[in-house]
Amino acid sequence: SVLEVGCGLGFFTRRLKDELGNGVNVSGVDVSVNAIGRAQSYFDDIDFYSASIIADEFNVSKKYDVVIAKEILWYVLDDLDVYFKNLNNLSGRFLYISQSFPEDDDYLGRDIFPDSNSVLDYVARQFDIIHSTVEKDSDYHMRELVHIFAGKK
Repeated sequence: SVLEVGCGLGFFTRRLKDELGNGVNVSGVDVSVNAIGRAQSYFDDIDFYSASIIADEFNVSKKYDVVIAKEILWYVLDDLDVYFKNLNNLSGRFLYISQSFPEDDDYLGRDIFPDSNSVLDYVARQFDIIHSTVEKDSDYHMRELVHIFAGKK
């Protein structure tokens, strides 16, 4: 089973469902009730629900084999401990995180995550890093994009 955290309108969740096939349960969660409503209307064969991943009372009724969190860190900077606790509670086995960095050196969160290595270090405190890759995007002034595949400790 796979859960996309921060799924928005569900287009990437749909892609996951299509590529993984009908034998894999794919779900999406997002804080936006409006986005989830649209995702449900676009893709009625996928389970979507609205919840805040940074809520202390985030109730996990199911564990997923893989939890995917793409481009979320800048939105949860004030609640990183709760965010990672909830990701850990959702994940039965694996976590995939991807995060790009702004082109500008003066961005919100630079004091916490100045570069991709700082994200890797933070994730490694709570998960076992299985594989990581850092891309340098030549179309965007060599900004970094980090991919982390991790397992539960």
